[in-house]
Amino acid sequence: MAGRIILAALFSAIAMFFWGFVYWSVSGVTYQLMEPLPESAQADIAAVLRRDKVPSGMYVYPMPPKTPDEEVAKDFEELHLAGPRFQIAHRLEGGEVMAPRTMILGFVHMFVVALVAAFLTAMALPVLDSFGKRFVFVALVALLGVLWSNPGDVIWWHHSPVYCLGQMVYGGVGGLVMAAFIAGIVRPQPSIANAQ
Repeated sequence: MAGRIILAALFSAIAMFFWGFVYWSVSGVTYQLMEPLPESAQADIAAVLRRDKVPSGMYVYPMPPKTPDEEVAKDFEELHLAGPRFQIAHRLEGGEVMAPRTMILGFVHMFVVALVAAFLTAMALPVLDSFGKRFVFVALVALLGVLWSNPGDVIWWHHSPVYCLGQMVYGGVGGLVMAAFIAGIVRPQPSIANAQ
């Protein structure tokens, strides 16, 4: 069974990787979900980040205060009400567009997700005796992941609902692709008694 789990994860990862290429590169959906900042803002923001050598990291503005000081909390609330509010995933160092390392890490990430889903499917095989049951099981596992992270980012971090929906379509279809491979490969083996 271990071989089938690994094979299902490998085929799923290959298919999801291809789906990601189609969705983000070929379909043009990237330009429907994200927009560049106005050129003046790009130049200003990039110049400040470079000038101040802001370390790579995740930044939030306005940032909630660490201390319970009433004056600081009041200032934070005023900034929050006035806007803008944003979150920046910042890398100070430059890098190659879609570097091989990025592609490899992306593939490994997909493989690990599919490996966990295939392992869960193998554990539940006694009740997943048909392709349809296994497919629905893995699809629901994927849906759980899609629903956990994406709408949460809209609620808690004020991400764009349109971007969230795009991410959910990407993750949801990727989950269905994964479900098809896992349901077809991770299946109950005929017993020796049945084989005779």
